[in-house]
Amino acid sequence: MIEATAAVPTYNADRYVLSVCKRWHEGMDVNVRERQGVIHFENAVATFTPSANQLVVSILAKDEESIAHLQHVVMAHLETAVLPNEPLTFDWRRSANFELHAL
Repeated sequence: MIEATAAVPTYNADRYVLSVCKRWHEGMDVNVRERQGVIHFENAVATFTPSANQLVVSILAKDEESIAHLQHVVMAHLETAVLPNEPLTFDWRRSANFELHAL
């Protein structure tokens, strides 16, 4: 398993969590609990956790191709939902070798 995590500076993290969850609520398994959104894709799980000054996006995927694709898709969607004068920056951090059978 491969995990990629980005802490995205923003004061509108709650808004972005709702935006991504609404975007993928049909056709995907989407859970929203206590402001955190979790979306189950075919080969990955994306978690969106808001705080006062950032949105933490974590993607756990089976392989490099899946994680790279989902990073691109998540960034593209969030950039379409961005507020004027608030560019989003993603500094992805990677880790590997998780043994997780939930996907």
